[in-house]
Amino acid sequence: MATKKEKIEKTDKIALSVDDIWDEVNKEFGGTAVFKGSDEINFNWETIPFPTPSLGDAVGHWGAPLGRILHFHGKEGCGKTFLSLLIAKESLAKYPGSEVLFIDAEGSYDRNWVETLGIDTSRIRVISKNDAVEVFRLLVGKWKDGKKVATGILDRIIAGTLNVKLIILDSLAHLISQAEKDRDVSEME
Repeated sequence: MATKKEKIEKTDKIALSVDDIWDEVNKEFGGTAVFKGSDEINFNWETIPFPTPSLGDAVGHWGAPLGRILHFHGKEGCGKTFLSLLIAKESLAKYPGSEVLFIDAEGSYDRNWVETLGIDTSRIRVISKNDAVEVFRLLVGKWKDGKKVATGILDRIIAGTLNVKLIILDSLAHLISQAEKDRDVSEME
């Protein structure tokens, strides 16, 4: 039977190997892709300004960071889409010549309402799909037998052939997974 000291040493070895794994992830994806919550990290991200200073005060920084995921959560009708579109307006103002990609999984994109908000709809690209697999393939491309056979929107953004500074997914809850599509009607609640 292992002594208490041996168990602690074994635990330390496991913790070290986990840290090594996280270090490998950071080497592969960039220095602070994953960090400990206790680490003091100085993020110096470029941001799209929030439409109101009070929102910046509420969240503790004054803009939506580029290249990061920002998730708005709340009850239906509380203004998540409205806020996202106001950030889109700020993005288009800050980056002339850029576009915004709006993934309309809800099927509720209303060009007239977007124009009423003062947004140049000619600079909004809309994907009106709620199939999660299709949306994923549009974004990251298609793969077959472990090889990429078609590039995705994100590949083109990274390569600089598309000048998209903001992607809005409206909304995650409305994307339908393959498992949901395959369910029998009797299994649904």
